[in-house]
Amino acid sequence: MSCNLLIDIGNSSAKYAFVTDGIIGDVVRTSYPSLVEKFRTQNLETRVESAIISSVAGNPSSVAEALEAQGINVTVLGADTPLPFQLGYDSPDTLGADRMAAVAGAMELWPARNVLVVDAGSCVTYDFLTADGVYLGGNIAPGLRMRLSSMHEHTALLPMVEPEGPVPPIAYNTDTALRSGALMGLKHEVEGYAVTSRENIPSSDGRWAVLLTGGDAPLIRPLLNIEATVEPELVMRGLHYILKCVGK
Repeated sequence: MSCNLLIDIGNSSAKYAFVTDGIIGDVVRTSYPSLVEKFRTQNLETRVESAIISSVAGNPSSVAEALEAQGINVTVLGADTPLPFQLGYDSPDTLGADRMAAVAGAMELWPARNVLVVDAGSCVTYDFLTADGVYLGGNIAPGLRMRLSSMHEHTALLPMVEPEGPVPPIAYNTDTALRSGALMGLKHEVEGYAVTSRENIPSSDGRWAVLLTGGDAPLIRPLLNIEATVEPELVMRGLHYILKCVGK
């Protein structure tokens, strides 16, 4: 029985999952300090052969060292990691590891397909993968909670509202005005990038799939007037796919 470990260290939390015989298990969410402590104190070498770490926050070397001390082969995802797609990005050293993993996950889900990958987390990233396996790049915008908190923190009277709740097209009070402004803005943003994909980026058939991931994807998807698929653990899927490439 083979077992590998996938670790995703994000801005809001850290997540990990074990892969047993090619099947990704339950994803566990925790804090970064708890993650480091767990792998410093829990012996995994009898279970885990290899691990891969994606990190956009914290210090991945602390986790890597804890795992390597147990004899586990560790890959910290970066610009030098073998990838299943071609990087068409001018500064790969500054490209977020989570974006690389999400694009890899999209490639595994939809091989030979043009895909717009929307990761709605602390920030919202829009990444473009062509059917022939070229990552063209993408854009970064404020996430849903960042939009809501910014309006509260940078004004004197606007309250902080929760992202869950009514989202009318035309708001009828301050709470719905803020929530609809943030969420409807994201709706139009996603739809706009879908149009950009079709109209401005060459593809053999002119078709682009839209793939949503990240914690706020379920809030955005019902508002969209375009076809889009939600894949909650796209980064984990991509990490698993990349780890298979590293092992070849």
